[in-house]
Amino acid sequence: MLSEPDVAAALRNSVITATLTMVVCLVFGSLAAYTLARLNMPRKNLLLGISVFSRMIPSMVLIIPMFLLMRAASLLDSYAALVIVYSAFLLPYVIWMLKNFFEQVPVALESAARMDGCTRLGALFRVMIPAAGPGVVATAVFAFIGAWNEFLFGLILTTRQVVPITVKISALVSSTFHSDTSLVAATGMLAIIPVVVLVIVLNRYIVRGLVEGVKM
Repeated sequence: MLSEPDVAAALRNSVITATLTMVVCLVFGSLAAYTLARLNMPRKNLLLGISVFSRMIPSMVLIIPMFLLMRAASLLDSYAALVIVYSAFLLPYVIWMLKNFFEQVPVALESAARMDGCTRLGALFRVMIPAAGPGVVATAVFAFIGAWNEFLFGLILTTRQVVPITVKISALVSSTFHSDTSLVAATGMLAIIPVVVLVIVLNRYIVRGLVEGVKM
Protein backbone atom coordinates (compact mmCIF):
# COMPACT_ATOMS: atom_id res chain seq x y z
CA MET A 1 0.00 0.00 0.00
CA LEU A 2 2.93 2.37 0.58
CA SER A 3 3.79 1.93 -3.09
CA GLU A 4 0.37 3.33 -3.99
CA PRO A 5 0.85 7.05 -4.68
CA ASP A 6 -2.63 7.98 -3.42
CA VAL A 7 -2.11 6.26 -0.06
CA ALA A 8 1.36 7.75 0.42
CA ALA A 9 0.03 11.19 -0.46
CA ALA A 10 -2.88 10.79 1.97
CA LEU A 11 -0.48 9.85 4.77
CA ARG A 12 1.67 12.86 3.97
CA ASN A 13 -1.38 15.11 3.93
CA SER A 14 -2.49 13.87 7.33
CA VAL A 15 0.97 14.35 8.83
CA ILE A 16 1.24 17.91 7.48
CA THR A 17 -2.29 18.87 8.48
CA ALA A 18 -2.11 17.38 11.97
CA THR A 19 1.32 18.91 12.63
CA LEU A 20 0.29 22.38 11.47
CA THR A 21 -2.92 22.15 13.50
CA MET A 22 -0.97 21.15 16.59
CA VAL A 23 1.41 24.10 16.19
CA VAL A 24 -1.41 26.59 15.61
CA CYS A 25 -3.34 25.29 18.61
CA LEU A 26 -0.29 25.45 20.86
CA VAL A 27 0.64 29.00 19.84
CA PHE A 28 -2.81 30.55 20.10
CA GLY A 29 -3.90 28.23 22.90
CA SER A 30 -0.87 29.19 24.99
CA LEU A 31 -1.58 32.90 24.56
CA ALA A 32 -5.24 32.51 25.47
CA ALA A 33 -4.58 30.12 28.36
CA TYR A 34 -1.92 32.39 29.82
CA THR A 35 -4.31 35.33 29.65
CA LEU A 36 -7.04 33.39 31.44
CA ALA A 37 -4.66 31.93 34.02
CA ARG A 38 -2.67 35.04 34.98
CA LEU A 39 -4.36 38.29 33.94
CA ASN A 40 -7.23 39.86 35.86
CA MET A 41 -9.60 40.43 32.99
CA PRO A 42 -13.37 40.93 33.32
CA ARG A 43 -15.69 38.02 32.64
CA LYS A 44 -12.86 35.60 31.89
CA ASN A 45 -14.89 32.73 33.33
CA LEU A 46 -17.67 33.62 30.90
CA LEU A 47 -15.20 33.61 28.00
CA LEU A 48 -13.86 30.24 29.10
CA GLY A 49 -17.39 28.87 29.39
CA ILE A 50 -18.26 30.11 25.90
CA SER A 51 -15.16 28.47 24.47
CA VAL A 52 -16.05 25.17 26.13
CA PHE A 53 -19.68 25.48 24.98
CA SER A 54 -18.50 25.95 21.40
CA ARG A 55 -16.81 22.55 21.65
CA MET A 56 -20.23 20.99 22.27
CA ILE A 57 -21.67 22.11 18.93
CA PRO A 58 -21.95 19.06 16.63
CA SER A 59 -19.70 19.19 13.59
CA MET A 60 -22.62 18.27 11.34
CA VAL A 61 -24.36 21.55 12.21
CA LEU A 62 -21.41 23.63 10.98
CA ILE A 63 -20.29 21.62 7.98
CA ILE A 64 -22.34 23.58 5.40
CA PRO A 65 -21.38 27.05 6.73
CA MET A 66 -17.74 25.97 6.86
CA PHE A 67 -17.91 24.71 3.30
CA LEU A 68 -19.47 27.97 2.09
CA LEU A 69 -16.88 30.06 3.95
CA MET A 70 -13.97 28.09 2.55
CA ARG A 71 -15.41 28.20 -0.95
CA ALA A 72 -15.89 31.97 -0.70
CA ALA A 73 -12.27 32.30 0.45
CA SER A 74 -11.04 29.97 -2.35
CA LEU A 75 -9.52 27.63 0.24
CA LEU A 76 -11.28 24.40 -0.67
CA ASP A 77 -8.97 21.42 -1.07
CA SER A 78 -6.08 23.16 0.71
CA TYR A 79 -4.08 22.64 3.88
CA ALA A 80 -5.20 26.06 5.10
CA ALA A 81 -8.87 25.05 5.07
CA LEU A 82 -8.25 21.90 7.13
CA VAL A 83 -5.90 23.61 9.58
CA ILE A 84 -8.32 26.50 10.17
CA VAL A 85 -11.30 24.23 10.77
CA TYR A 86 -9.43 21.67 12.86
CA SER A 87 -7.88 24.41 14.99
CA ALA A 88 -11.25 26.07 15.53
CA PHE A 89 -12.65 22.87 17.03
CA LEU A 90 -9.56 21.87 19.01
CA LEU A 91 -8.63 25.28 20.45
CA PRO A 92 -11.26 25.26 23.25
CA TYR A 93 -9.88 21.95 24.50
CA VAL A 94 -6.28 23.15 24.23
CA ILE A 95 -7.07 26.42 26.05
CA TRP A 96 -8.87 24.61 28.86
CA MET A 97 -6.05 22.13 29.36
CA LEU A 98 -3.20 24.64 29.17
CA LYS A 99 -4.98 27.04 31.53
CA ASN A 100 -5.07 24.33 34.19
CA PHE A 101 -1.40 23.51 33.68
CA PHE A 102 -0.32 27.16 33.73
CA GLU A 103 -2.18 27.74 36.98
CA GLN A 104 0.00 25.08 38.62
CA VAL A 105 3.20 27.00 37.81
CA PRO A 106 4.25 29.09 40.87
CA VAL A 107 3.69 32.79 40.36
CA ALA A 108 7.11 33.40 41.96
CA LEU A 109 8.86 31.92 38.92
CA GLU A 110 7.10 34.30 36.58
CA SER A 111 7.68 37.25 38.93
CA ALA A 112 11.39 36.49 39.04
CA ALA A 113 11.51 36.42 35.23
CA ARG A 114 9.66 39.73 35.04
CA MET A 115 12.12 41.27 37.51
CA ASP A 116 15.00 40.10 35.30
CA GLY A 117 13.55 42.03 32.40
CA CYS A 118 11.25 39.52 30.68
CA THR A 119 8.08 40.80 29.11
CA ARG A 120 4.88 38.83 29.60
CA LEU A 121 5.47 37.04 26.32
CA GLY A 122 9.05 36.32 27.34
CA ALA A 123 7.88 34.94 30.67
CA LEU A 124 5.32 32.79 28.88
CA PHE A 125 7.73 31.20 26.43
CA ARG A 126 10.81 31.09 28.69
CA VAL A 127 9.24 30.19 32.02
CA MET A 128 5.60 29.12 31.88
CA ILE A 129 5.75 26.72 28.94
CA PRO A 130 9.01 24.97 30.04
CA ALA A 131 7.72 24.71 33.63
CA ALA A 132 4.46 23.18 32.40
CA GLY A 133 6.32 21.07 29.82
CA PRO A 134 4.67 17.67 30.45
CA GLY A 135 1.22 19.21 30.31
CA VAL A 136 2.05 21.09 27.13
CA VAL A 137 3.37 17.90 25.51
CA ALA A 138 0.27 15.94 26.56
CA THR A 139 -1.98 18.66 25.16
CA ALA A 140 0.03 18.76 21.93
CA VAL A 141 -0.29 15.00 21.47
CA PHE A 142 -4.04 15.08 21.98
CA ALA A 143 -4.36 17.99 19.54
CA PHE A 144 -2.34 16.03 16.98
CA ILE A 145 -4.49 12.93 17.46
CA GLY A 146 -7.69 14.98 17.25
CA ALA A 147 -6.61 16.46 13.92
CA TRP A 148 -5.33 13.10 12.66
CA ASN A 149 -8.62 11.32 13.37
CA GLU A 150 -10.90 13.98 11.86
CA PHE A 151 -12.99 12.60 9.02
CA LEU A 152 -16.07 14.71 8.29
CA PHE A 153 -14.38 18.01 7.43
CA GLY A 154 -11.66 16.19 5.52
CA LEU A 155 -14.37 14.54 3.43
CA ILE A 156 -16.30 17.73 2.68
CA LEU A 157 -13.48 20.26 2.31
CA THR A 158 -11.10 18.21 0.16
CA THR A 159 -11.42 16.65 -3.27
CA ARG A 160 -8.04 15.50 -4.57
CA GLN A 161 -4.97 17.49 -3.52
CA VAL A 162 -4.99 17.26 0.30
CA VAL A 163 -7.18 14.26 1.02
CA PRO A 164 -6.30 12.91 4.51
CA ILE A 165 -5.76 9.25 5.27
CA THR A 166 -9.12 8.86 7.05
CA VAL A 167 -10.96 9.90 3.91
CA LYS A 168 -8.73 7.71 1.76
CA ILE A 169 -9.60 4.68 3.90
CA SER A 170 -13.32 5.34 3.41
CA ALA A 171 -12.74 5.55 -0.34
CA LEU A 172 -10.94 2.23 -0.25
CA VAL A 173 -13.81 0.68 1.68
CA SER A 174 -16.31 1.73 -0.98
CA SER A 175 -14.10 0.62 -3.87
CA THR A 176 -12.80 -2.70 -2.51
CA PHE A 177 -15.67 -3.89 -0.33
CA HIS A 178 -16.57 -6.62 -2.75
CA SER A 179 -12.99 -7.57 -3.67
CA ASP A 180 -9.92 -7.39 -1.40
CA THR A 181 -10.70 -5.99 2.05
CA SER A 182 -7.12 -6.74 3.17
CA LEU A 183 -6.10 -3.54 1.37
CA VAL A 184 -8.36 -1.58 3.69
CA ALA A 185 -6.91 -3.37 6.73
CA ALA A 186 -3.36 -2.65 5.58
CA THR A 187 -4.13 1.03 5.04
CA GLY A 188 -5.80 1.18 8.44
CA MET A 189 -2.63 -0.16 10.04
CA LEU A 190 -0.57 2.44 8.19
CA ALA A 191 -2.89 5.14 9.56
CA ILE A 192 -2.50 3.85 13.13
CA ILE A 193 1.29 3.47 13.16
CA PRO A 194 2.29 7.20 13.28
CA VAL A 195 0.00 7.91 16.25
CA VAL A 196 1.15 4.79 18.11
CA VAL A 197 4.81 5.70 17.57
CA LEU A 198 4.17 9.26 18.75
CA VAL A 199 2.47 8.07 21.93
CA ILE A 200 5.23 5.53 22.65
CA VAL A 201 8.00 8.09 22.17
CA LEU A 202 6.30 10.73 24.35
CA ASN A 203 4.69 8.28 26.76
CA ARG A 204 6.37 9.51 29.97
CA TYR A 205 5.49 13.13 29.24
CA ILE A 206 1.89 12.22 28.46
CA VAL A 207 1.50 10.18 31.66
CA ARG A 208 3.11 12.89 33.76
CA GLY A 209 0.91 15.53 32.19
CA LEU A 210 -2.23 13.48 32.78
CA VAL A 211 -1.24 12.78 36.38
CA GLU A 212 -0.67 16.48 37.00
CA GLY A 213 -4.03 17.16 35.39
CA VAL A 214 -5.69 14.70 37.78
CA LYS A 215 -4.09 16.46 40.75
CA MET A 216 -5.74 19.69 39.64
